[in-house]
Amino acid sequence: MRIRGTGVRLAVLAAGLAGLASAALTGSGAAATAVASSTATWHVVASTKTAVLSALAAPSRTNVWALGTGIVIGKPQEGFPFGLHWNGRSWTKASFPRAISKTGIGCAGATAPNDIWAFAGTSSQGNPAAAAGALRLVNGRWMLVKAFPAGIVSGCLVMSPTDVWVFGDAHVAPGVGLWHLHRTTWTSITRLPYALANASAIGADDIWAEGDDSFAFPVVARWNGRSWIRNTALTRALPKPSSLEVFIDGITAISDRNVWLRVMVSKFSGAHRSDSLLVLHWNGRSWLKVSLSNPGYFLPGAVRDGSGGWWSVIPTDSFGHLPSGVWHQVSGHWVRVPVRIAACPAEVPYLLNRAAGSVTMLGLQVCPAKSATAYNVLAHGSLR
Repeated sequence: MRIRGTGVRLAVLAAGLAGLASAALTGSGAAATAVASSTATWHVVASTKTAVLSALAAPSRTNVWALGTGIVIGKPQEGFPFGLHWNGRSWTKASFPRAISKTGIGCAGATAPNDIWAFAGTSSQGNPAAAAGALRLVNGRWMLVKAFPAGIVSGCLVMSPTDVWVFGDAHVAPGVGLWHLHRTTWTSITRLPYALANASAIGADDIWAEGDDSFAFPVVARWNGRSWIRNTALTRALPKPSSLEVFIDGITAISDRNVWLRVMVSKFSGAHRSDSLLVLHWNGRSWLKVSLSNPGYFLPGAVRDGSGGWWSVIPTDSFGHLPSGVWHQVSGHWVRVPVRIAACPAEVPYLLNRAAGSVTMLGLQVCPAKSATAYNVLAHGSLR
């Protein structure tokens, strides 16, 4: 079974840590160039062995939040909200409201230093979430501003202080559903014949989201400011499921005639499994398959670099068939940027986010170990 949502997938890894001794939170002030550039390198700026990190919010280089799910030793099915905050000088632990004390943070977003959000609702081992809700940072404290029915949060979009989307398509456990804050009112959007997991916004009234239907078949839908409309042309571009597992692994909408989609295709033959990527481009009329040589191949799920280019990450697959790694588009050309962390030389980050107002890129990385798995916050560029 597949688990939707970055936070949910990673929370499962916490199960392997049951019974291990707690480890102290550590921070790193490794030197870096003033801005992210071709000479900058990825380096660890914070690390924890007591939580699974799943979300980043960075309204500036000196205001960074790394959030996730704390590990309950001996009880891998349980969790609690966990957060680290960088204020430009040091990392500190965050505290959260009691109402969401039995679940972790699945997603986060920010549009400004006074508009930072986190969304609770995670689980491990495919269990249901114990609680869910929207939190906002108010005067330096996390406040629960909306409680949702307990469920998994798989994605979020923070468009403004009064325009927020929360997505919950967990696939193996109940999701939180689809919620929208418009002005001062939260609305649960129901009766859609599909569930949405993540989204990419062109504007407040132009959002492209991915998910799946009741048959677990991939779906893309567009919010036009009034309703969600399914893009039915996608079905013709996807392989038939039969002996395949097909799911969307990234979406980037640049315009209504320029949308990029990454689809993971897993083929099964007895006990054998092989993975491959299918990258599709929407040109306003149809979805077209693109090859590795296409400049848009790495755009699905990519993050703008602050200087006209993009950063993208493709996770390592267990078979070594995918072009995994961190990729940076510079002057229209994609370059693979090595991530060489001494204690974790081959682990590709699983989430990227840019510190707003800068070209500093952040990432989350997991480093398995016999003693205790570490979850790192990485930076490419300066956090000062």
